[in-house]
Amino acid sequence: NPLSVKGKFLDKRVTPNKIYWYRVSALDWLGNESSGSKISDIPAISTFTYSKDIPDTPVIQQINPVSSPDCGLIIRWQPYYKATKFKGFLVFRSTSQNGDFRQVSSVVRNNEFTDKTAIKGNTYWYQVQAMDGYNKLSKPSLAVKYTY
Repeated sequence: NPLSVKGKFLDKRVTPNKIYWYRVSALDWLGNESSGSKISDIPAISTFTYSKDIPDTPVIQQINPVSSPDCGLIIRWQPYYKATKFKGFLVFRSTSQNGDFRQVSSVVRNNEFTDKTAIKGNTYWYQVQAMDGYNKLSKPSLAVKYTY
């Protein structure tokens, strides 16, 4: 098989949440197979697990201005942060609902973020994504508009 010369194989028949084991055998140019014709002699040393499990999508609960002389907006969301469930959350901002959302936070290990870069007189759209312990991201929350 010419594809085996490239040293890769794509199994298009995998099912999510199922573990697969693969054995790899090689043929030389004369057709001699590694470990002979006894496939059980070839060690099954690697596994592959395909998973679509992602964290729950956050919901932005409220956006409020900072209540001190400082500028900024406080964005709050659910679900609540639990260290056993989440690595944290990421907050994104855009100047339009369908615009490019840019990350404005580092990983937030809480349920609120203060955007100190927000400027009064502007309208912003915010989204939040959850990150699990494997760095998998949830779908972005629905974009929420706030005119500062």
